[in-house]
Amino acid sequence: MDIVTHGMMGVVIAAPFAADYPEASMAFMLGSVAPDLDAVSRIAGRRSFLKCHQTYTHALPVIVGIGAFAYVVSTLLGLPGLQLALGLAVGMTFHSLLDYSNTYGTTLLAPFSNRRFCREWVFFIDLPVIVVTVAALAVVSQALHRAAMPSVTVAYAYGAFLVVYWMVRISLRRRAARLAPAGTVSLLPTAVVPWKFIGARPLDGEVHLFDLSALDGRLSRERLQKIHDSSYASLLEVIPEYQAMRALSPLYHVVEVREDESNVTLTCRDLRTRNFGTRFGELLVTLGKSGAVERVVLNV
Repeated sequence: MDIVTHGMMGVVIAAPFAADYPEASMAFMLGSVAPDLDAVSRIAGRRSFLKCHQTYTHALPVIVGIGAFAYVVSTLLGLPGLQLALGLAVGMTFHSLLDYSNTYGTTLLAPFSNRRFCREWVFFIDLPVIVVTVAALAVVSQALHRAAMPSVTVAYAYGAFLVVYWMVRISLRRRAARLAPAGTVSLLPTAVVPWKFIGARPLDGEVHLFDLSALDGRLSRERLQKIHDSSYASLLEVIPEYQAMRALSPLYHVVEVREDESNVTLTCRDLRTRNFGTRFGELLVTLGKSGAVERVVLNV
């Protein structure tokens, strides 16, 4: 999920318990957004951001280590170490597991493994989740505005919604996989309609793109996207930005080649993600007359 939704979810779940467990509640709210602080890696450049985002700060072994460190430090400072450590670790784990259910995945086992895990159950922006979360946050905020503690019923009801909703999305994703054309390698959920998925399957020199309804298996918006990777394979091998995106997606390809009198421009995109016509990960590589790389622009 995006960091704003993560933050709202943390408040809705933890705020009703703040009166009885203030330290744990505050730590949980902090933990629900803390993993995305890896976004500061963008300061070192877009390539660094791709390498760092949703890696160590989302890894379960690292989260255990952070929890242990928080316990030791807070205890030495005379604070309730167990509450702070558990709240922080549980909040970070909650965040990481939500991202695990999304699209690009997280390195859950780092530093022991750099493999990214993702399930493609829910898109990182999900309208039903946002609507219910905002409504629950409004109830919590209204109680706080009256200088009263929100009822724990809100947290329990919201938690029940999340469990049921994710179970439904898992079921829909599995059904979509059964109904998808043979050879489909990606079925990303859409942001608005829970039973609609964006699919892609590689063919010979092309990728078959389509939308799929998990209700009846009907395909729509089908098209064939020609790819040009083979013509520039040796060149792409030495472009770090291309390799970084390729590591994130098996369907990252050169989708367009534009030539003019002075240069050639390659456009590379992830053919899995087509929600909102997103340009995340779009890479423009400009080649000079000699075929050498003159410019590389990555959109992240």
